[in-house]
Amino acid sequence: PPICNGPVGLGANRTLSIKNIFYKDTCIESHLHLSTLAIFAQFMIYFNNIPDNHFSDAVLSNWLKALAASYGVKINNLQYNFVSESILLQMNQDYLKHDTHTDIITFSYVVKPAVEAEIFISIDRMRENAVLHRETIENEMLRLLSHGFLHSIGYKDFNKEEKSLMTAEENRCIKMFHVKQEKDV
Repeated sequence: PPICNGPVGLGANRTLSIKNIFYKDTCIESHLHLSTLAIFAQFMIYFNNIPDNHFSDAVLSNWLKALAASYGVKINNLQYNFVSESILLQMNQDYLKHDTHTDIITFSYVVKPAVEAEIFISIDRMRENAVLHRETIENEMLRLLSHGFLHSIGYKDFNKEEKSLMTAEENRCIKMFHVKQEKDV
């Protein structure tokens, strides 16, 4: 995508400058690119435009760090971007050549044991899936955060067996979140 002055995003050069992400002439995000942030800190986890969030960024970040440790990986940089269904469809068409709606797209830039990824989640699909599956919006968000994390460490969901394993791992991740929160209360 084209970029302009302002935080670096998907497809932008990895520099110290700040860039904005544009899709169809609309600036949808402003953020620093993940690799750039690694220079300044051991790990970075960001949540951009997170909707209906009843959890603090710190709580979610601590959970994701605990997940990473349990899977034997280290988060260098992980960015979750919550976008509209139309933007995610356009990204699916432009980058994956899929002309279908989806709830999540993960761009992983390194392989295990490190995690460096940008994850895009459809706010609309997240809300629809929560209703469809009779789930709270919070648990659906945790499922999608888990799903993106799992993709970033190599889990796939192309066939029935992979989908089954992915669902089991998502459930494990969500359970870890709730166990951790109960222990801290």
